[in-house]
Amino acid sequence: MLRGMSDPNVPTTTQDTEALAATLASDARTGAFARPGSAPVHASGELPLELPAFVAMLGNPAFEERYAAADLLGRGGMGEVRLYLDRRIGRDVAHKSLRKDVRKSQIGLERFVREARVQGQLEHPAVVPVYDLGLDPSGQVFFTMKRVRGTSLDTVLDALAQGDDETRARYTRRRLLTAFVQVCRAMDFAHSRGVLHRDLKPGNVMLGDYGEVHVLDWGLAKIVSRKEGPHLDLAEEPEREGDSRDSSATPTLAGSVLGTPGYMSPEQARGETDGLDGRTDVYSLGAILFEMLFREPLHPGPGTPARIASTLAGPEMRRAHRAHGAEVPPELEVLCEKACALDPDYRIPSARALADAVERFLDGERDEERRKALAIEHVQKAKTLAARADRGETDAHTEALRELGRALVLDPSHGPALTALESLLTRVPDPPPPEAAREIEVAETSQRRAMLRTTTMRHAFWALVAPLMYFTLPLRDGTLGVGILAVVLSLFALTLYVWRAQPASRLWWHVLVGATALTIGILTTLFGPFVFVPSLAATYTIFYAPQTTVRERNFLHGVLALAVLLPALLAELGVVPRVADFLPDGSMVVRSPLFAFEPRGTLALLLASNLLLVVVPGTLGGRFFERLRHLEARAIVQSFSLRQLLPKR
Repeated sequence: MLRGMSDPNVPTTTQDTEALAATLASDARTGAFARPGSAPVHASGELPLELPAFVAMLGNPAFEERYAAADLLGRGGMGEVRLYLDRRIGRDVAHKSLRKDVRKSQIGLERFVREARVQGQLEHPAVVPVYDLGLDPSGQVFFTMKRVRGTSLDTVLDALAQGDDETRARYTRRRLLTAFVQVCRAMDFAHSRGVLHRDLKPGNVMLGDYGEVHVLDWGLAKIVSRKEGPHLDLAEEPEREGDSRDSSATPTLAGSVLGTPGYMSPEQARGETDGLDGRTDVYSLGAILFEMLFREPLHPGPGTPARIASTLAGPEMRRAHRAHGAEVPPELEVLCEKACALDPDYRIPSARALADAVERFLDGERDEERRKALAIEHVQKAKTLAARADRGETDAHTEALRELGRALVLDPSHGPALTALESLLTRVPDPPPPEAAREIEVAETSQRRAMLRTTTMRHAFWALVAPLMYFTLPLRDGTLGVGILAVVLSLFALTLYVWRAQPASRLWWHVLVGATALTIGILTTLFGPFVFVPSLAATYTIFYAPQTTVRERNFLHGVLALAVLLPALLAELGVVPRVADFLPDGSMVVRSPLFAFEPRGTLALLLASNLLLVVVPGTLGGRFFERLRHLEARAIVQSFSLRQLLPKR
């Protein structure tokens, strides 16, 4: 405490102060004490004066010549600030003096002097510099400081809470958090000098138009350490007297409870003054951070008692999140919880640690924004490549998928990238990309080899059945019978060779189809175009068709149809013997040049062949559609799995 402040004989009225100043000035001529500027501050940091002498020393008879008063800038709980012109320097300054209702208060005067000297000795960019400390012509103590231009943080937060679009665009979360870090750095500096602010709140933070951040109103500052601290003789807490409040929604209390309800720490709310350290201000910083993030106060009670009760009980940090759906990163939410812990031992230990944590988040957020920007670039490239793929550039489809993959690695929740990826994954490019075309070719080759294996087995069956037919039905021409058997065996050998020794290429497929058509043509010549042969041609059509393109199917249909129709046409022209005749009585007679159709053997042959013609097409068709159903189900499951890999939008 300033020595002499508690002395009841010390005058505190304006007239008494002026008389004391004149007396002290006279004493100065006799060397009773040093005049202003004549002696430095003691090495111990204390002034060699009692408060009345110190106040008298501040007298400046040239005040009105130096300063010109202008507008009122604002009022607080104890003082008011006006705009003055400093004629000597030629600049605007903020002139702060005690309010009229506080000027007679010894405690108010001491706090005022403390504020000026603490603020003046905390030389930090975020602490408003003090220019002068003295008496005005009316004998009232004042100090001047830099005039701060900008917007108070509470005004910004109020506008954001009301959804003001212009404020939201100007004061982004990053800008607010960057300013918050500057406040934390300023408080870390103050704590290193042994000074606690004890009244941190949005109303005491000023955001300049050019990125400046200032922490205002050090009237409740407390000196907790003199090590490398301000050179003050004010280490003791002033005696308390009645409350002094402003008219704001969150007034600063300067009585038994020091601080602003809703922002003060629980220990301040309990009226504690001893044992405080930087964690007291950390709590207030946490409350400010909470309001920045959630757009509502941490303790939004209807009045001072409610806010103090909430402070002492501990807030529900995520209540605002649930109420308003604010998108608050969880790491920042955790910082609020730790900074505002009821027990100081569980709080973030220092303002520096809080600033470092927020800066780490900002560094990550900057990286995230850079990743999002890069993701947008990759999506634009992917869209360009997808358009080229639609025009037939096969490589473009693959490159588009890769670009979208890069975009999602950078930003897994990027909506346009997810939409484009889903479109590309579910759309089959025509023609397919080279890599996919090679895989398709491998799959088709495997299918053709499977078809060749089945064809070889089928022709082996005919190679075994043909000799049995010679024992079942009488032969008309043995030489012809041997020739037909040679054709069947040759077809079997060709199929076996292609299956075992040659790649299952399209050329060999055409060779096999041609050989099969030749065989069917021979059978048509032997049995006619109306019995047995058409069904056999149909089974081959069903068997070969699934492995063909549209052009190959046209070739297949053409050669097999020709194998049935050409022998019949040649028979009508008399080039080859007519096998089938239609009699006048409406009956049809079949005369084969190879077999004599003995009734019992013929009946057995026709029944067996028709049975095979029923079973074989059904088996082949069933196998084909079973495989088709399997592939369709597999494609659906794969498509579903791919969609599950994509993050939900």
